[in-house]
Amino acid sequence: MNPLAELLLNECDFGAASLLPSNQIKLSEHDISHLQSNQQNQQLQQLQSVVATQLVTPLPQFAQTMEYCESKSKEKLNFARFSYNGLQIISGAKDHCCKVLDVTKARLDNQTKMQRQFNQGDTQRFRRTFYGHTDSVTDGCISPSHELLVSCSHDTELRFYNLSEADNDSLIYSETLGQLIQSMDFLSSSQLICGLENGQVLVFDLERRLNYATEIANNGSVRKLRAKKGTMGLLSADRYEQRDLRFNGPAQQILGQFNDFQMMQDRVLIASPIGGLVYDIRNTHQPMMQIPGMSLSCSSMFYDQYYLGIDPNGRLLIHTNDGSPVQYFDSQLQRKYNLSQVNGSPVEKTFCYIYDKTFYCVDAQ
Repeated sequence: MNPLAELLLNECDFGAASLLPSNQIKLSEHDISHLQSNQQNQQLQQLQSVVATQLVTPLPQFAQTMEYCESKSKEKLNFARFSYNGLQIISGAKDHCCKVLDVTKARLDNQTKMQRQFNQGDTQRFRRTFYGHTDSVTDGCISPSHELLVSCSHDTELRFYNLSEADNDSLIYSETLGQLIQSMDFLSSSQLICGLENGQVLVFDLERRLNYATEIANNGSVRKLRAKKGTMGLLSADRYEQRDLRFNGPAQQILGQFNDFQMMQDRVLIASPIGGLVYDIRNTHQPMMQIPGMSLSCSSMFYDQYYLGIDPNGRLLIHTNDGSPVQYFDSQLQRKYNLSQVNGSPVEKTFCYIYDKTFYCVDAQ
């Protein structure tokens, strides 16, 4: 080393440990790059885990769907619906009969597999049949007090039965309206509301047996009518309307050709050709949710936590009330296609579906 170079090294006094070999310098640069890459990968993995949690979360499902009863009629069924407390299913068919099925007894009968003794009187059976109509029974409902059954028919007659009597022939009285009765429901414990084929809606005061008429569907027949806490929902040929009959305000209208509807607390679920439409009834300009395939029939069950429907192939659909599909094992259902209607229990994870002349009761767990 020349003297000048030696002098510079001594004065700078780097020391032996101050300088790294070139191979260690390259390794250090690699480590820094590797560290940065690891940090980026960790951030990416965290982001992917969040996205994966949202996208790969398993769909809700029912581990079991158990059919515990079927009820057959001689001719095609028009409807099957639950009572307000979910303890009975009312059905009507073209055979002029209205039937009431006790859900608790039917479920118990299935669980115990005991032989029913039909010769011991109607109190031993979980089905009761009510006769008297001379044409197709189009609708039926049980009063909020659970003591009165009302059925309506194309024979233009309303028939009132006392359910507290064991005898099927417990007719209290009948009322002839002179028009084909399409649908009805209890507006309150003392008021019954009926939709007629000519577009009128009749509200009956059951205590005084009086009625008055209000023109609701100006364009034709009332197809379906339901009531909930003083509010009426009505389906006609080209619209759905909902109005609070306790006030004289305007009706909320949703225009379209629909097949079914289900009233809820502040929503309405409508079965349309493009699928199920969920509206906030306070804003009916556009749906808040759309459920694919739910086009032929719709309902809800278990305090409106689940939506039920029938698709164009007649298959059952189940969704949570946020729109998520629910998986279920259709192999446990006797009928999988060509279903026409579905109705859910208001208080249980229980529903019934109609296939031609029969409806089937199902518990979902």
